[in-house]
Amino acid sequence: MLHHNLIKMIQPKLVYSVAKEYGEAKQTISEKLGSYQVTDGVLLKGNLNDVKVDTIYINREAANVIISVDGKLKIEMLKPLK
Repeated sequence: MLHHNLIKMIQPKLVYSVAKEYGEAKQTISEKLGSYQVTDGVLLKGNLNDVKVDTIYINREAANVIISVDGKLKIEMLKPLK
């Protein structure tokens, strides 16, 4: 009985919303895809339609998130490679 009450007491405190981080990450990816220079003469341009979380791995040091991204990406070569 004590175990059950302890779980009920701490369980709500173990929930963490990542909505803010998710929104910020999606916005950052969208901004970078607008026009991102990879190296001299190579640009990435694209748009982001959707980001979905596939898997979350949690360990003592970090939480690792695997995501799927839907959109279009175009690579522009502004000058010939040497």
